[in-house]
Amino acid sequence: MNYKREMRHNYLILEAMEDNPESFEVRMLAGNVIEGLLRFRLKQEDRNRYYYYEITSKQPLSRLLEFREIRRDELRQLIFGIGEALGWIENYLLQESHVLLEPEYIYIEPETFHVWLCYVPGYPGDFPAAMGRLLHYLLKKADHRDNDTVVLAYRLYQESQKDYYGIDDLLRVARESGMEAAPYAGELKKEGGMPEEKESAAYAGIQEDKEGELYSRPDFSGDEIPSGICSISPEKKRVGWKRMLLLFPVILLISQAGLWFFRGKEGLLRYGILLGAAETAAALCALLVFAGISVYEQRKDREEKTQLQPEEMQWSMVFAKEEDEKGVGNTGNLGNCPREPGEDAGSAEFCPPPSDAGFPVSDAVFAGNTVLLSELQGDKSGNHILKSLDPFVADIPIPYFPFLIGKQEGIVDYVLPKDTVSRLHLRIDQDENTCSITDLNSSNGTKVKEHLLNANESCELNSGDKVIIADISFVFY
Repeated sequence: MNYKREMRHNYLILEAMEDNPESFEVRMLAGNVIEGLLRFRLKQEDRNRYYYYEITSKQPLSRLLEFREIRRDELRQLIFGIGEALGWIENYLLQESHVLLEPEYIYIEPETFHVWLCYVPGYPGDFPAAMGRLLHYLLKKADHRDNDTVVLAYRLYQESQKDYYGIDDLLRVARESGMEAAPYAGELKKEGGMPEEKESAAYAGIQEDKEGELYSRPDFSGDEIPSGICSISPEKKRVGWKRMLLLFPVILLISQAGLWFFRGKEGLLRYGILLGAAETAAALCALLVFAGISVYEQRKDREEKTQLQPEEMQWSMVFAKEEDEKGVGNTGNLGNCPREPGEDAGSAEFCPPPSDAGFPVSDAVFAGNTVLLSELQGDKSGNHILKSLDPFVADIPIPYFPFLIGKQEGIVDYVLPKDTVSRLHLRIDQDENTCSITDLNSSNGTKVKEHLLNANESCELNSGDKVIIADISFVFY
């Protein structure tokens, strides 16, 4: 298995297993874009043939779950995604046994958890056995703080241990677990059709309540949102203002028509202008009142946010997580927050790494303040920093390892909110006293000392090295 970057596309490269390059499967994969399968092409290099799979902006499941656990909605999404891909495989007369189900070959779009599988022509696989191994892996990676996630993972694994089970049995278990957000799109197509916008919304995490109102689930936290309860979005407020503006000329025309009907042409000429001016003034007053109310509400929201108690602020920032017996927590943008093994997840506090981790961290780092480079350089404990060369981009403190940088909040240790940065862009590791940097299949690449790293390529990182993340320049210290 190798990786390669060509222009702005990243590829997973596997050696060809099919002896015949003109076989039905190879031609079918190369000539079609099949939903749920990585895009495929065959390439001849010298006397060897290789399969190229495009993995741009996607991440392997093993990487996403390396430092955290899988949640209930993500587990359901994964099962539904595999089920849909198998439906397309059947439609194209391909064989499910040629699908790789190892976590490092299942690729995920991190934001929506959309699934892509790697289909290898000629691969002598056993799909039911591979699916059983995958479900065993997911059972160990289930979020054990959420009882529903554990129950679903165990039921799926238990189903895979039965004789002659199939993907339909796993889909049934996922549906019976109370899934309301994203039913298996393939089944709805067979039962009479699902509108394209509804289908895409299902996989984007959009839910529908009993009254038919749509509301968004921005993440897969696993918490149920009560049916029929949703907040008014700014878009809906804008729609209300537009309706008011459109209603004003209608009322004006109706009033003028009524005046003409009761007073005739003479009355319209005498009082029409006055009536119109009065109505316009009333409409302007109403708009000013509504604008004042809107400004007051926004100011009140800002004041409430700034007056959060320390505990509330902590819970808004902390993304709790346990790592097996180590009791490691993930704090979203700021990363891992160690706890003692066995400590209740609900009592986790926002805290720096312990002193035995080898790098005591100053309070300024965890308060989000800019840390003076001189302070870090003078710290013999091993703290590091990416010093920004862009005056509009903040420095990135690196208080622990491994350290993930990207723009997907919740799964990286530091959020770099720029369009050119990938969701998971790079990882910085430390082995004893040696640091290294790895490009995580980013779209716009990572450069170290002007060397562009290939997808998933690692290189040594020394103090003073220039690092370019997409188009943002830093110096590592």
